[in-house]
Amino acid sequence: MEIGIKIIPVFILILLIPLTSYGQQTGTLEIDLKSAGGEMTDYHGMVLKIYQDNQKIPFKTIDSLSGNPYKVSLPIGYQYKVEVYASSMYANVGYVNLQDNNEKLGLVIPNSGSVLFTAVYNDNTTPVNNATVIVKSCNGAYQYWTPSTTDEGGNTIRFWLQPTITNDDHYIVNISIANNLSYSYSPVNILPGTSNNIKIVTPWPPVAPPLVAAVYKSPLQKVSKSDGDFVVQLYDNNENKVSESKVDVRGEAYFSNLKVGSYILRTIDLNDDNNVAWGVANIVLDGKQTSVQIFKNQTNNKILNRTQNVSYSNEASVVTNPVTISQNLQTVTPDLLFDIKGWNSNSATISDSKLLSDIGIKANHIPSWITNNAKWVIDGKITRQDFVNAIMYLHTSGIIK
Repeated sequence: MEIGIKIIPVFILILLIPLTSYGQQTGTLEIDLKSAGGEMTDYHGMVLKIYQDNQKIPFKTIDSLSGNPYKVSLPIGYQYKVEVYASSMYANVGYVNLQDNNEKLGLVIPNSGSVLFTAVYNDNTTPVNNATVIVKSCNGAYQYWTPSTTDEGGNTIRFWLQPTITNDDHYIVNISIANNLSYSYSPVNILPGTSNNIKIVTPWPPVAPPLVAAVYKSPLQKVSKSDGDFVVQLYDNNENKVSESKVDVRGEAYFSNLKVGSYILRTIDLNDDNNVAWGVANIVLDGKQTSVQIFKNQTNNKILNRTQNVSYSNEASVVTNPVTISQNLQTVTPDLLFDIKGWNSNSATISDSKLLSDIGIKANHIPSWITNNAKWVIDGKITRQDFVNAIMYLHTSGIIK
């Protein structure tokens, strides 16, 4: 019996293999974005999330649309869910079965709503003027194209925003009146096609408590009349002189009726004909701060001339840090600062490097009197505030970082 074998040409075998073995056939989905009135809507800032069948993870995310209608190529033979987001806010959803080469899907985008904010101090009445107001989406991905500055009545511009139609969506309003002094208000919800006014009560008082500025000539000693005739001048961030106060026999100057915000304090020795600042400190009054220390800072005198137009970015890096050190150390209990580190009054010695490194400070050289001060605090010979002042002096002198 003969067995016949037929040889089929390779090119015929290729034709018999289904097309999907090499790749899925694709079709085009045209997505048309319309306003509630049926008009073509602006596609800038729109994001599309496309899900295939019942998948929970998007099959494709399109972060930037190139036009409206927008065409996207997708494998055929599936059902697709298309979500559209405007300004990071959920706007609408649609479904389509892509069985043929071309399908169309229309999505209606809700009309924008608007809101005007009024910022007031914690007395619920006094307006916060000249504050910077920024509006962001709750996920931080969207920020309104321009910030607003409050007027004398505490009012902002009117913000036109995409509505928040789901429970998870809202806006956050950030109100800032100084460096590192801001307040966040949320949630802010926007209804389609409506205008709203929202009053925001900030946590700051309309008038800050009286401020005491203590001027130090050494880590533990304030200036006296024998050291010079001192005055402390107070400036705002725009170099406008707000007030000044003579330093009394206790080495202190006093200020009152100040608004919360950022200030620059310069100590001037009136006996110095060069009018060079003897010491400087930056402070942010948040309604709780009542005192500030100003230390002699020879290394920065060349940039502290009150007659010059000075940028304070470098000064802030030098002066703000010791204030932060002071605030941090003052919140640490004596047990945490000393006892927990194995220091006690019976210790024979205290390592210079360990002492400051345990507090979070680095230095190449530490004066011996610092470790003595640490032991004196343990023994009750000086106060914790005296020790804090000594640490601040090391920083302003450039000894530690």
